[in-house]
Amino acid sequence: MHSAPLSAAQQARADKVQKYIANAERLYRLETVRPLWPMEGADLSFLLPVHDRAYSWATWQLYFIDCAIWPEFNETGTVQPLSMLLHGSMQLPKTYLKAAHNRLFGEKTECPTLTAITTVAAALFNPEFQTHGQGFKYSNWDSIVRRANLLRENELKGQREMEELIKNWG
Repeated sequence: MHSAPLSAAQQARADKVQKYIANAERLYRLETVRPLWPMEGADLSFLLPVHDRAYSWATWQLYFIDCAIWPEFNETGTVQPLSMLLHGSMQLPKTYLKAAHNRLFGEKTECPTLTAITTVAAALFNPEFQTHGQGFKYSNWDSIVRRANLLRENELKGQREMEELIKNWG
């Protein structure tokens, strides 16, 4: 079964979208990774919503073209930087993506959530623009890392104070 040829306008639109996709894959690749990690043991669970979509790594590799880039372009004539970051980062080898997920969340998974994918992409590329929305309006990755580190430092301080309390009690 053959599909009808694209009109000139449809072909022009498809060409523009392909340029966005190629640009995302050029901007976000292994050679441009500049990771910013929270301190070891920092808990990022404050980022995770109660309900979130979870798909396989392979599905996420295709998801952002079909469910973000094309719909955004069709609606606005452009593609948001976050969608380009997510698409580009999901083209990295799965080994790196899975290792970053494990580093950030302390678990291995074959079905990461959308928030986890966003967090992995942000940690790997540390973009200047807002990466997280739900409850974190206008939060770029750097500010989220600072918050996670502060929470971890407070947790460690509390543990040290309790150890000191017990040590001095006897």
